[in-house]
Amino acid sequence: METKLLEEIEGLRNEIRALGRDFGKIRYEDLRRAFCDEVRALVGIETQGLLNPEMNGIGRTSECEIKEHCFDKVRETIEGGLRRFARGDTTGALLLLSQLEVLIESSERPCLDAACTERVLSLTKEVKILITVFDTTLGSNCSRDSSDQPNNAITGKTKTNGSPEPIEIENALMPLSNRWRIILLRLLSQGSMKFTEMSRTLGLRTGHLQFHLRALAKEGYLAVDRVNKNYTITERGRAALSWAEAFASMLSNGAPSASNLSKAPAEAPTASETNRSPSAIQKDASTDHRPED
Repeated sequence: METKLLEEIEGLRNEIRALGRDFGKIRYEDLRRAFCDEVRALVGIETQGLLNPEMNGIGRTSECEIKEHCFDKVRETIEGGLRRFARGDTTGALLLLSQLEVLIESSERPCLDAACTERVLSLTKEVKILITVFDTTLGSNCSRDSSDQPNNAITGKTKTNGSPEPIEIENALMPLSNRWRIILLRLLSQGSMKFTEMSRTLGLRTGHLQFHLRALAKEGYLAVDRVNKNYTITERGRAALSWAEAFASMLSNGAPSASNLSKAPAEAPTASETNRSPSAIQKDASTDHRPED
């Protein structure tokens, strides 16, 4: 009996030693990818759980004659965005969802049910927020091209290139801290435009418009074709716009009460501002010709 027990104990010891050797061979990168893939899967499940009942609910209440075709397109695009996200392409996922928003809001193909449109846009924004929250909290650690850092993970040393430097964050956010630049990015997300067309649409003076365009171009949020003089939003610009909108939405939904704030923040411009008539925008812009810092 005693001999058998000792043999079993020795067998357990051998198994523990073997397990220790195998665990030591596991790379930190393998653990990181497994964790990130699992979290991405959970985000996908959560989003799918949000998508299905919401689309079913919209379908029951909408009286639009072409809703089935629209819903198929919406579901296909959102699921396509989730597939990109699952592959680690967060920027591509947000870009696809932003293109869906532009398509829904397009005046060339207007939806026939305003309430349905509003709910689908709200659903799309919620999906973008879920993806953005993941990328904001775990993005640098779950990047597909992250280098292995087993020593840092074990010893607790700080990974110097894991998070952006404060100056990098400042440079990325600075061009977005002006309402006219957000309006410009939203306008260009609907298609390329020439300088004179933007100036006429927004009612901005030449110097004022150039000031804002330079700030956006410097950070790579838009590009200009030197041949045909067209301005175009870049993928980096689309991602920045999506993140800014999601960030503002999260702050708005979880913001502290007004009594706790010394000064309430100015209300962010709505998407409808980019679709207003030139005369209406001109009226607002007539009192604001100086570049805003």
